Amino acid sequence: MRRRSTPARGARHGVARRLRDDAGITLILVALMLVVLIIFAAFAVDMGGVYAARRQDQTAADVSALAAAQDLRNGEAAMVATAKTYAHDTLGTTIPDGADGWNSCPRPDPAALASQTASASCISYEGSEVRVRLPDRFYPTAFGGVVGLGDYRHSAFAIAGLEGAGFGGVLPFFTTTGVAANGYDCLLADGPSDCDPATGSFFPLRFSYHTPTCEVGGNINEAKSMLVDNAGAGVDHDLSLYNGDPHGSNVVVDISPGCPLAPNATENFTGNQPSEVRDGLLTGSSAQFRDGDGPRLQRDAGVGSVLPPRITTYDGRDLDNTPLWWFIPENYGPGEAQLADIPPSCKRDQFLDDSGNRYTDLTDNGDLDPGVAAHLEGFDEQSDKYLGLLVRCFDHYSGRTWDGFPGELEEEDPVPPECASGCTAPVFARNSSGDEPDLYDIQYSPRFGYSPVTDVIPSGGSGQIRFIEFRAIYINRLNLGNARSVWDAGFSPTDPDVPNTPQTSVEAFFFPETMLPGGLGGPEAPSEIGVNRFVTLVR
Repeated sequence: MRRRSTPARGARHGVARRLRDDAGITLILVALMLVVLIIFAAFAVDMGGVYAARRQDQTAADVSALAAAQDLRNGEAAMVATAKTYAHDTLGTTIPDGADGWNSCPRPDPAALASQTASASCISYEGSEVRVRLPDRFYPTAFGGVVGLGDYRHSAFAIAGLEGAGFGGVLPFFTTTGVAANGYDCLLADGPSDCDPATGSFFPLRFSYHTPTCEVGGNINEAKSMLVDNAGAGVDHDLSLYNGDPHGSNVVVDISPGCPLAPNATENFTGNQPSEVRDGLLTGSSAQFRDGDGPRLQRDAGVGSVLPPRITTYDGRDLDNTPLWWFIPENYGPGEAQLADIPPSCKRDQFLDDSGNRYTDLTDNGDLDPGVAAHLEGFDEQSDKYLGLLVRCFDHYSGRTWDGFPGELEEEDPVPPECASGCTAPVFARNSSGDEPDLYDIQYSPRFGYSPVTDVIPSGGSGQIRFIEFRAIYINRLNLGNARSVWDAGFSPTDPDVPNTPQTSVEAFFFPETMLPGGLGGPEAPSEIGVNRFVTLVR
């Protein structure tokens, strides 16, 4: 029987000794790893807290800048107060004023916008944009002190601004309270027109750009080029109303020549400058406009536009041709699915058949009053007939009888009982887009805009005038010479073989305030936030 050999006593002791040594090294390594893990855990906990603080900073900066941009037109002090309030409410703490808080950013700060506010160097603005940078704050570490990190510095900034959407700017055609009350009249007229000759002959205005300069300097050609741009792109900044925001009480618009012009000022022209207005609205090249987008009726509202197909004219121009009645919602008005306080003369069925098409002969419209149809049949041009129907709608909406247009009815068309004191519901309220911002369809039309309204025209056409409101308008009829004759929205421009008529005019509908939805008819609607201007984060 073989005997099993066993290790010698010394060998056994060596193995045990090595095992004890390995155990000691393992304990040391485990201890070191625990230290490393604790350090990483400290960093993880602290950095999580820092990231949460920075996220809160960014939220506060975003909210503060958005709120401040809405208050920018009320002046620097109001805007700064708003920015601070929203930042403090979001953070749940108050940042001090002075050099240890809102005024702690460097002055000048190369990252700031052009104007740093006097009381808070961390808040700056330029044009319609506001930048809010939160002053540095410090996050106390829970474990970082173990490795010598007592706190972390954190901050954030945001820039917000007001941006226009769709077409809702101020155009360089002013009017008076009397003309605006007519419902349909001239923005610009010289010579025979369908407008009241006593009130419809106005000169256009040349507004200074946002940064006033002396580039005109008596150069009438330069002034005319600015008129082209204003007619196409609209005035490039908010304007003040007399005794209103943003400039306070007794603001007037100086239309006498001078330099420099303030952004709230303008110059007037002698005569109506038909060639410049024509370039601005119809025929100009993209190089004539500050944004390169071309004349107004060639412009497209872009994403979300829901208008019907444009018209290609005989000279190859792609122009908006949307008639005003297109903006009346289907099934809208008395006796329809959507009851509305509007006169029956403003219902969609007065203008379109059941398929949504314009009538070739208005006598085929069984929904039209026979007397009205008979009156309109006396006019050769379909455009005149449809213009008469639209004027009838505006007259009835405003509580006026309709005596025919153009021409006179043998018997006036009385005001519907529901509008005896004027109607109050919007008529042109179609909204089929749904994109953000959610615009009404009429805001996508380049024929839509605003005219400054004055109560007094200075003697001689120069001096100071007062803008007391901005009236929403829809450009309907153009006659700007150059073989175009009369052109109404919804119809084709006259063929060039037709001789020119002597008149030059831009004729428009002036909306009563409640006739448009969503505040579009308000006296300060061009600059109203949520109406034509929208606050957005720039970065």
